[in-house]
Amino acid sequence: YDSSWPTMVFIDGMPVVNVERLLDYDARRVHYINIYSGQYTFGNGIYNGILSFVTRSGRLTNYPVEHNAQYLVYEFPQ
Repeated sequence: YDSSWPTMVFIDGMPVVNVERLLDYDARRVHYINIYSGQYTFGNGIYNGILSFVTRSGRLTNYPVEHNAQYLVYEFPQ
């Protein structure tokens, strides 16, 4: 276990680069949160888990998207 590795964060399948932006998001729009605590490889990075926020609409409603962001469809680890 290496605590220096970050946690991967998603909202409706979109990787969150700026977590501060997510902290400003209206929590009433979040339907549920998936949490995966194992190590996860994504691209060239290794992460200490995943936090995946899923909104009620599932469409990033009123969330400011990063300029160079790419939408990702993935199977959440079981």
